[in-house]
Amino acid sequence: MAETASCYHCGNDLPKNQSPIAADINGQTFQVCCLGCKSVTEHIYNNGLGTYYQFRSDMASKPEENVTDERFLVYDDIGFLEQISSVTEDPNVRKVILSVDNIHCAACAWLIEQSLTTLNGIIKVNVNTINQRAEIIWQHPTLPLSSILSKLTAVGYPSSPFNVSDTEHKLKFQEKQYIKRLGVAGLFTMQVMMIAFAMYFGAFNNMESHQVGYFKWLSLILSVPVVFYSALPFLFGSYYSIKAKKLNMDVPVAFAIYGAFFASFYQLLVNGLNGDQGEVFFESISMFTFLLLIGKYLEFRAKSKAILSNANLNKNLPVTVNKIVNGEPMVELVKNIKLGDLVLIKPGQNIAIDGVIQDGVTSVNESVLNGEFEPIAKLTGDTVLAGSINNDGVITVEVTAMGDKTTLSKIGDLQEEFARHKPVYTQFADKIAHWFVFSQLILALITYVIWYFVEPVDALWVSLSVLVATCPCALSLATPTAYTCVISALNKQGILIKDPLAFDKLSHLTHVCFDKTGTLTKGRFEIQQAYYHQANLLSLGLPVDLLKAIIIRLQKHSEHPISNAFDQTLFEQSPVELELEQGTQPEAQLQIDSLTNISAVVGSGIKGEYLGQTVKVGSAQFCGVGTSMHLSNANVFVCYQGQILAEFYVSDQLKSESIDVLSQLNNAGYQLTMLTGDSSEQAKLLGKQLKLDRVETGCLPDKKAQYVSDIQQDSPTNLVLMVGDGINDSPVFAASDVSVAMGDGADVTKYAADIIILKGNLNSIISLINAAKQTRTTIKSNLYWSLIYNLVILPVAMLGYVAPYIAVIGMSASSILVVTNSLRLLKVK
Repeated sequence: MAETASCYHCGNDLPKNQSPIAADINGQTFQVCCLGCKSVTEHIYNNGLGTYYQFRSDMASKPEENVTDERFLVYDDIGFLEQISSVTEDPNVRKVILSVDNIHCAACAWLIEQSLTTLNGIIKVNVNTINQRAEIIWQHPTLPLSSILSKLTAVGYPSSPFNVSDTEHKLKFQEKQYIKRLGVAGLFTMQVMMIAFAMYFGAFNNMESHQVGYFKWLSLILSVPVVFYSALPFLFGSYYSIKAKKLNMDVPVAFAIYGAFFASFYQLLVNGLNGDQGEVFFESISMFTFLLLIGKYLEFRAKSKAILSNANLNKNLPVTVNKIVNGEPMVELVKNIKLGDLVLIKPGQNIAIDGVIQDGVTSVNESVLNGEFEPIAKLTGDTVLAGSINNDGVITVEVTAMGDKTTLSKIGDLQEEFARHKPVYTQFADKIAHWFVFSQLILALITYVIWYFVEPVDALWVSLSVLVATCPCALSLATPTAYTCVISALNKQGILIKDPLAFDKLSHLTHVCFDKTGTLTKGRFEIQQAYYHQANLLSLGLPVDLLKAIIIRLQKHSEHPISNAFDQTLFEQSPVELELEQGTQPEAQLQIDSLTNISAVVGSGIKGEYLGQTVKVGSAQFCGVGTSMHLSNANVFVCYQGQILAEFYVSDQLKSESIDVLSQLNNAGYQLTMLTGDSSEQAKLLGKQLKLDRVETGCLPDKKAQYVSDIQQDSPTNLVLMVGDGINDSPVFAASDVSVAMGDGADVTKYAADIIILKGNLNSIISLINAAKQTRTTIKSNLYWSLIYNLVILPVAMLGYVAPYIAVIGMSASSILVVTNSLRLLKVK
């Protein structure tokens, strides 16, 4: 037996205190760590693929044990197969793209390809080790997809159909079109240029005139594919632009290409085969189109990088889940899952649905939602979201949302809405581009007329250069590319923009207001002190335990974070709790069901009726507490029948980043204010600790909104950012110029805020403001560059100092420069 300290297949340590497991390979045995590795190792060798172990650059991943074909049978559903695969020219041959796990190197790709080719029905297998995908072309009636997936799992590469979004499909199709048109333009431009070079360098000087004419006609024929195939997008673009009475950058390009072509064609018709007469520009037209397409393709690739960084959030979601039926997990398509179903999620699995944990404890990776890679602990009753990865525990989840109703899908909708947004800068650029093109056409016409009387031979050349050199491509790209890049960067940090107009205002802020609870503090309240008024409780015949039960029942109907402090731990001994007489507690405890008509009073507290009398839990003002307080720092009170029964000092901890973030905002010149409903001394002390400009305590929601309105009325230049936790903040959010909710991602649509920060980390406020400022700076620099370039190149081109091919290079370079400048926003922090 080959002795090894670790598993021969996956490299993990061999298990101790149990009988060794060995893979039997042609009389030789190799120690492995589990039955899964044993099965895979023997499978690889038995299929003649043992050389994989010689050439692999990394150890294989640990496979699953007891893999059976049954769990893949769901992939053979005809309706589902139609969604995930495409039909080739042969209706019996299908193509699918699989997302393959555990690919490390070229040896992995080789093993996958060699394993699948042994299956009857496989036509082609192409594995991409970079994006870990495999393209499979197979005969569907002969070989079901489940057999392919089972085979891949058997050799240690679990796979699932890759969900390519419409955006990615569209971009791939556009890229193919660009390459085809670029290839045609390049091929025929080379042929035309060979003839042109021969003509320029005197190779045709000894030829007869009609022979030279033949070569000009040949140049015409060779340029036709370039003009009427490669350049067609410019022609169609200009046609629709003129039809819409809104000139775009395609108009001057189309005028330049087709104007020069038909002018040259006219010269050939007029002069016949007289090669010494008439000037033609077929080589210039072809070269111009070829260079222009190169620039457009490079520009397209740059923009695609930004677009794809936003698109297809759902592409890695599993298409099946383990639905629990009669207590046993069964594989089921997500599209067949219903609300309320129970699903089993194992360690390492991507979560395909939103739901609430009914059983089990785990930690999840929610980086796709909020950019945070640190694992988040999840207990029974917690929410898990589609797109998250279950790290280590086995959990049973009740489905609350799936498909386009999940939080992940809603985030994608917000991205698309932002991408469609046309900010003021974009509208300004579009308006300038329209009139710039109109002016450009007029100037090109004037240039042609002037040069026609000065030097008729060069008139077309010069006017062509004017049209091309001053094409406002960069101007039109100045803002869209910047906004596409910045939304990608923000989403990766867990910052969602619900109102794009609010993002535009961030670079002009003057005031920043904060809620306290859950924003500057963690929102995890604890009861620090508790005092029960013995005399009042005795007079009403209420034992402490009954009062505690009433408080807990009331607080369960409150959404305020402070209510979480009043749970079953309230029954633990409090620091200054006073004991009541024994003997009355058991029978009084049974009266808790008499608590009815419970309702929350926003910003004040919660109340209900107990035995026909009102009981309140909340602020001193809400409970009508005067000077009869026992605890000087109490901030939550309980009263019943007009008497105060209990006082609590409840507090939470300051967020670790609060001091640093507010210091940065203060240094940046913003006026900082805390608006809180807390009227205790703790709130005032917190304001001093954070060095705030102003602290407003005891604020009801309407008072917060009025405070923001007062700031706005002080000066027309005042712009207010309000940061809160989204609870009871709707009035002040509506009043502020920009509102930010520190959310938890459970439901991105429940907040009335313009912007949601899913991490709940205040550092994201700095990132958000910096991103807005950098976006504004980037757009301005893009606009300045494009305008300066056009204003400088215009007179130079009109004077005849810019050849058409130089004009093409200059125009393309300016566009690529603008796009590249915008791509820097992908790294904004």
